[in-house]
Amino acid sequence: MSQYSDIPEKTQPMTRYKVRYASMGLGVALSRILTLEVYKEGLRIKFLRLFGVFNRPIFVPWNEISVQRQKSLWGNRAVLYLGPESSWSTLKINSDLADCLWRNVGALWPEKGSAPPIPPTRAILKKVFLEWLGMTALASTFFIVASRLAPGSSNTYPPIAVCVLFPGIVLGMVSIWQYFARVREIEK
Repeated sequence: MSQYSDIPEKTQPMTRYKVRYASMGLGVALSRILTLEVYKEGLRIKFLRLFGVFNRPIFVPWNEISVQRQKSLWGNRAVLYLGPESSWSTLKINSDLADCLWRNVGALWPEKGSAPPIPPTRAILKKVFLEWLGMTALASTFFIVASRLAPGSSNTYPPIAVCVLFPGIVLGMVSIWQYFARVREIEK
């Protein structure tokens, strides 16, 4: 914050993103409390005032941001290195969000090449479905195994259908919400 002062409020951003998943530095979670505003000159990072009482928005010019892509078990991430090389702070965001930022600023984006195209909604649906399927299988397995290994359960187990349907329905509702949130984010 001491290195990057904020820009005046009177200029309007090109677009604004409420960040669903983010972390900064050594794993400080900023999911749903961070807003990224895109300007031609750079990226403005704002924290929800409730969680960052003493944090003020910062503005980082595009020429002082570098990006590195990472793949992980939980999805692809983009690590934004903010500032000159000697004082890098890191901001990890979803790779899809980084692609949206890239599409908005074009050649000003720190990565080389052209921006990735907008993925079709069918691809997003497939990705969300596979995530739902994996999480449901994991949760169902946990409920089935844990109920049978619990001390004192003496052959009174919940039916397997309940162990499968309960997490399937709950995680299904969350997945439907995630699908629409992702589509809305990508279409900005």
